Amino acid sequence: GAGTRQLLRFPDTDGQARGIAHEVAALVANGHPANEIAVLLRTNQQAEPFLAALNELGVDFAPRSSERFFERTEVKEARTRLRGMARADGGQDAYAAVEDVMTAMNLAVPGTDPARRESLLAIRNRARGPVTDLVAELDALDRGGQVPRPGGVVVGTIHASKGLEWDTVFVPNLIEGMLPHPDASPGAELRLFYVAVTRARNRLVLTHQGRHHGRTVKPSRFLELLGQLEPLAAPTQTRPTAGQTVQDVEVSLAPARCQRCGKRLVTGAEVTLGHCRPCDPGTDPVVDDLLAWRAALATELGVPDYAILTQTTLIAVARARPGTQEALAGVPGLPATKRVQFGESLLEAVRGAAAP
Repeated sequence: GAGTRQLLRFPDTDGQARGIAHEVAALVANGHPANEIAVLLRTNQQAEPFLAALNELGVDFAPRSSERFFERTEVKEARTRLRGMARADGGQDAYAAVEDVMTAMNLAVPGTDPARRESLLAIRNRARGPVTDLVAELDALDRGGQVPRPGGVVVGTIHASKGLEWDTVFVPNLIEGMLPHPDASPGAELRLFYVAVTRARNRLVLTHQGRHHGRTVKPSRFLELLGQLEPLAAPTQTRPTAGQTVQDVEVSLAPARCQRCGKRLVTGAEVTLGHCRPCDPGTDPVVDDLLAWRAALATELGVPDYAILTQTTLIAVARARPGTQEALAGVPGLPATKRVQFGESLLEAVRGAAAP
């Protein structure tokens, strides 16, 4: 399928962490599974600003190793509660059961005790069918020394990502002195960079910053190997074939273009809306009405506004003026999960906003 690759520059390290966190929050709000997003770093010591920024936005993340998963206190408590539910009503829906457990343990709200909540999200991620099946599956995983996949955004090291893939991958801190690191061999650093840029199935976002710890820094020399990165169709080749080196791998670009001027579209918002920023047709009064609808619904549900739908998606909805669920399905950036949750209410808001 189609995918995107982007290269983004931020003014400094803190701005980079906040920018990536906001992009991740928007993806999750639009229905992107959190555990299909990864932020890959050179070392664990670089994780703190990203974890803080994600936590501030209420985004679930998986900052810990999965080792000793079943020895965690919250996992033991959750399994005890689930066993009790299975004995009382074995046919109860497993997903609903885990949701009830999370509520009982005060872990239902994003941003609440992220490390403990991540453990419960990992269990919820396995929940399919009746609760008895989930209890049996967790028992089998425990006996086999396996662990459930994390339920939140993965924030980890490039080294630990070997052999793994995610739908969307962010690789920050691509600056000289960090990747490549001056104390490591160039060949080893190049291989590490290659591991990082081949972890994404659909979207890869590479980022660097202008200043780090108060000093000016240069972009990583490795970025030159991939050339200018913008939205593209699926690359014709993402891994070397036999006898080919990393330097030989070429990326085939097929960038999305503005429907008005033909310019290449760079950001995710531009791709969703179909035009570049200079060609923005201006404020649509329907957008203001939809933003008011979103704010009221977010207040009612007790969640941040962006957890309903992003502003970019609302602009796309306003432009399409959908009148039916079928038409709503054609709006870019609006996943099926959000249509099921908010579709009828959103259509009613569109009709009300468009009425004279």
